[in-house]
Amino acid sequence: MTDSPNDSDDEIRIPIKGFFDEYSSVMPQDIFLLYLKSNNRDFITLKKSVFDTMVEEKRKRQEADYLLRTTASLNNEGIGLEKQNIDEAIKVYEQNIKLGYPATHSFDRLGILYRKKGDIENEKRVLRRRYEVFKLPPSDLEKELERIDNKVKRVKLNYILPQKAKPYKVLGLALGLQYQHIITQLPEFNFYFDKPVDEDTNTYLFKNHRFINDYVYKPQLWEIQKEFKKMIADTEKYKSNNDLDSAATIYEKIVAEQCYIPQPYDKLQQIYKKAGLNEDAKRILITSIDYFSALRNRQKSYVLNLASKYGKLDFALQYINDGKKIYYYGGAFELYNPYPIIDNWQKRLTILT
Repeated sequence: MTDSPNDSDDEIRIPIKGFFDEYSSVMPQDIFLLYLKSNNRDFITLKKSVFDTMVEEKRKRQEADYLLRTTASLNNEGIGLEKQNIDEAIKVYEQNIKLGYPATHSFDRLGILYRKKGDIENEKRVLRRRYEVFKLPPSDLEKELERIDNKVKRVKLNYILPQKAKPYKVLGLALGLQYQHIITQLPEFNFYFDKPVDEDTNTYLFKNHRFINDYVYKPQLWEIQKEFKKMIADTEKYKSNNDLDSAATIYEKIVAEQCYIPQPYDKLQQIYKKAGLNEDAKRILITSIDYFSALRNRQKSYVLNLASKYGKLDFALQYINDGKKIYYYGGAFELYNPYPIIDNWQKRLTILT
């Protein structure tokens, strides 16, 4: 655009054509007046330092416009995700505060979401980033951090939180393994290959014509289910009295007994997170992911083999691909569960590590 650009502060001649359209928003008033007074309508003469300042100011404004648009877009995305998946919403808001545009929404929401999760360290980190981006007084930051610590102390007074984890050691074969073993001893599910005995009650026969209600292993299955339900009920009783320490102790036993229900694993992880026992929260997350991923794979393999045997492979694949459960006769228990919670655990583990 210049006739002879150089590194000195000499005057440079700039073609008028396109100059005002491109730099009018960052043009000093005296330059505009200079143009109006000039008789030359082809070129304008400026000091190089003045022109360089205009170029830099334009670059800054373009960058600010980009950050504003991106920040607004991410905020809208985060608002939508909060209704579906909190962990994904957090990731989007984290992108925003990393960009560093001084807009409050992502900082506000991250602070609230981390507080709800009991993740005090991340709540503090977001607050520090906020003071950095908005260039707020450091002395006020210290007061804010102290306020958060005091609030946590008050919460801890209301809850009996575990001071340390108490992993449980199973003597003998875990209840969950016994449960899975008994299932393999039952007459195999034949995808309703036989005709119903009674159309009104929709009662079906096994291939060997033994009713599930009469089958010898059924009481053992029911007893294990009953034992797990009792332990889960005990945890709810302790939680209703804010005794999360006692609830965590029972949850540890449920995990060690390899319960086939994922919710206790999830709740134990949340208790440890609230108590600040991050390593134990991570331990339970890894245990949960490994156990239910392996269980899902075993169930899938078993179901597909059975489906192939009885000519129902397309049926089984459709259910598996649609993320649906497949139940044994009359819903006695699950033959296949996609355990979608595994995906949430993996995302949570990524954030935690």
